[in-house]
Amino acid sequence: MSVACLPIPHSGLIERDRLAVRQETRLLAVIWTAVLGLGLVRTWASRYTVNADGISYMDMAIAIAEGRWAEAINGYWSPAYPVLLGCVFRVLHPSPAYEAAVAHGVNFIIFALACASFHLLWSELMRIRDATVRLPPRPTGEATTSLPRWALWTLGYGLFAWASMELVTLARVGPDLLLTAFTYLAAGLIARLRGGDDRRRIYILLGLVLGLGYLAKTPMFPLAGVFVVIAGLAGRSRRRSLAGAALAMLIFCMVAGPFVAVLSLQKGRPTIGDSGRINYALHVSAYDPAYKWHDLEGANPLFGWHGEIVGLGTAVHPKRVLHDGPIVEEFDAPVGGSYPFWYDPSWWYEGLQAKGNPRGQLAAVINSAAAMDD
Repeated sequence: MSVACLPIPHSGLIERDRLAVRQETRLLAVIWTAVLGLGLVRTWASRYTVNADGISYMDMAIAIAEGRWAEAINGYWSPAYPVLLGCVFRVLHPSPAYEAAVAHGVNFIIFALACASFHLLWSELMRIRDATVRLPPRPTGEATTSLPRWALWTLGYGLFAWASMELVTLARVGPDLLLTAFTYLAAGLIARLRGGDDRRRIYILLGLVLGLGYLAKTPMFPLAGVFVVIAGLAGRSRRRSLAGAALAMLIFCMVAGPFVAVLSLQKGRPTIGDSGRINYALHVSAYDPAYKWHDLEGANPLFGWHGEIVGLGTAVHPKRVLHDGPIVEEFDAPVGGSYPFWYDPSWWYEGLQAKGNPRGQLAAVINSAAAMDD
């Protein structure tokens, strides 16, 4: 009679693994402290900084804090960020002098949430990488090389900090950081699917995150389809993956659908939001060599449209020009806000048509690339 014995791990090997885990935990604690500390410093330095978009978002938040929830339905600004900000305003009741500081405080909390979402994504990628490294050597005998885990953690969080503070920035009042948090989270869930965890709840969470991402900013609506398609290809079982992707799309539609329906009823036409159409028309369709970005002397009217540019349609709600030189304009109800024209640009730009313009598209790409270097 023979007895099969399983190999017993050497106690020294177990101790080394525990030591490695403790060292990695300490490293992550240091990295998180550094990233959040730097983010807090950047937030404090810009606590009174307010951009034009931020004024509109804070106007919406103030209206929501006062119970005027209908103000969350806006054809240009998405609702998630002003609703979140409005809930904080309702609790804290900041005076006008501190509204911007409170908004930046909310931005810092969102930054911390984005950091947690990035951690999920990066840890899932690290897990897939570790599983790949443990695979048997290739038949050709080629050696596989990889950075150590501490270097990968440092590199990943370095890229996150740079993108969040230099590209997205903490100085702007707006939903950009909120959208990045949802994007990291969605990518992390797909990485988990790729790693073999294809439970139904992962697909449900993916659909929920994509829906909330759309409510944070309109560009997530078309991107949601891309995420769902990738999710359908990420799992190991094709049938299970396709069923999960369909479930994720259903959850996304359930979250995003009510806002799309209400917004479409408000505008009297099907729409997911007009920010893309308006920006494309202004920056691409109406391109003129004399136009400079955000230069009101150019031919492209960033903050005013009266239907004067041929081929872009007819203004349905033009502003009234009372005097020319200096320009004196009059705008009245139904739009409110500190600066009504930028509180709901979709109302003032009703009738604007976004048409293809190859020269304008090339110029937009060039200017976007140049902005990356600034």
